Order: sequence, then C-alpha cells, then structure tokens
Amino acid sequence: MREVFCDWLDVTYAKGEALDGVRSFLSEFCDEVEWSREDSTQYAFRHGVETGSVRIERSRTVERVSASGASLARIRAIGVLGEYLGLLGDAPHNVTRLDATCDVPTVNPGRVIRSHYRATRDGLAFGRKALKTSKLWSPGIDGIDTGTVWHGYGSDAKVKAKVYDKGHQMLERYAAVVPPAVRYELTFRREVGASLRDAYQPAPIFWHHASPLGLKRPSGVPEWSPGAVGCVFPRREAPTAFERALRAVERLPLLDLARLAREVGPEGVAVIQRQLGKRLQQILDEAPEDGT
Repeated sequence: MREVFCDWLDVTYAKGEALDGVRSFLSEFCDEVEWSREDSTQYAFRHGVETGSVRIERSRTVERVSASGASLARIRAIGVLGEYLGLLGDAPHNVTRLDATCDVPTVNPGRVIRSHYRATRDGLAFGRKALKTSKLWSPGIDGIDTGTVWHGYGSDAKVKAKVYDKGHQMLERYAAVVPPAVRYELTFRREVGASLRDAYQPAPIFWHHASPLGLKRPSGVPEWSPGAVGCVFPRREAPTAFERALRAVERLPLLDLARLAREVGPEGVAVIQRQLGKRLQQILDEAPEDGT
C-alpha cells in the first residue's frame, strides 16, 4: 500500500493555554531555535537536504503551532511523532490545517501531470462546487514540460489539492536527485473536521477525499470519520540519567572547541580532552550528590 503522510499541521488554541510541554519538546529535538520574540518562536528542523520549521505564533486571542512537512518528517524519523501529537492534544484545540500527501512512483511524472491537467482543466470538485484549476510548467530533465497543478489555489475551500513532480521540485530547489514520483497533496481546513488522529494516521482522511484526483482507494484502508476524540498516542518512557547525560554532551559547543584545538596544533585535541576531564571531575567533587 502506498504510504500517506502528514505534510503540514496547524493546531490553534485559545490564548493562554499552557503549551510548555510543546515548547520543551521542540527545544529538545530541534536543530536550533531560529528566533524567539514575544509574538512568535521558530524552531528549525532538518531532514535530509530539506529544512523545515515549527512555529508557535501568538495573536491577541489565539496561539498557533504550525509544523512544516520537513519538520514533521524529521519528527517521524526519530520516532517521536506520537509524543509530539500527544503534547499538542493536552489542551483544548482545533486542527486548522492538515496536509495529507501520497507519492506515486512513475517513470514519467511530467506525462502523468500533463494528462491530469487536461482531464481537470475546467475545474475539479471535492464537494458541490468545482474548484478552479491552475498550472505552472517548466522544462523537466528530458526537456519536456512538467510542473505543478493546483485545484483551489488561493481559495477558502475546505479541501484543496496540489499535484506535482516531486523529483523535479527536489532537483530545482535542492539540486537533489530522488526517485521519480508524482506527489498528490490534499489540504484540509478546520471545517472538514480533521483531528490529531489524522496527523498520526492520515491514510483514512486522504483516501476518503482522493477519488476526484483519479486515485483508487486501496483495500484495507479504514473508513474515516471527522473529529476523533480521546485518541491516545504512544509516548516515550522518561529518559534515563545516562540518556540525559548523553543528550547534554550532544548540546555542548564541541565544534568551536574542535576548531580551537586545531589552531593549537597536533596536541590540541589531547589538551582539550584532558581539560574537559579535569573540569568535569572538579564539578563532581564540588557538587553535592543530589545535584543541588
């Protein structure tokens, strides 16, 4: 069965809801905090060549946690998606945007996308009203046009779609070569009734709405229902003291120390290692056993 994954997630709260657990989680696993201001904080995540972010934004009445596709891919890769979603669900919330995405491998994505555009150029409907279809072409690797088709771009439709050449996008944006595939992406707004369950298991909501794109629902996909309540997501056990110690070492500015060691000369690394050992032992000797 083709994998379906969550490629964007916005969750909104009434202002003043406690999001301390979410902030602690992001600080623990992000590559860096890109900025932090009174009205927003942005955490950077890297997944392969792609860089994404999770932003916590505040307005006069609401707070929003917005996670990009690359940040969610990184969170999935390190095995803590359930914990992240569980923390998001600890306070009353609304899922105000969820993108569910499926990549379909094909030897000629450009041909598939152009064919899709010809079949839907007069509009595509996920409900009673047809959405406007638009496109953007550019020459592919073989010199033949490929690109992106949008359905409902810029509209306030409850369900919108995007179909594009994923390999072409990765090559143009990151100079990265990936297996050829057509990416089908559905964007769901709040009115659809998407939930955090759909971010964890997006196949049901994707295939429930995907038939207008010409995709056939695979067998074995559970039926989708809106507004799941009471979902329980897997969370990590509390890290051991050893795991916390290793994580603390990983956060040390070792790159700067390594550069300085090289400037010292051949013995620089050994000198730095000895000094780190001495300093650690000094702190242990001076600190009480309870760490206070």
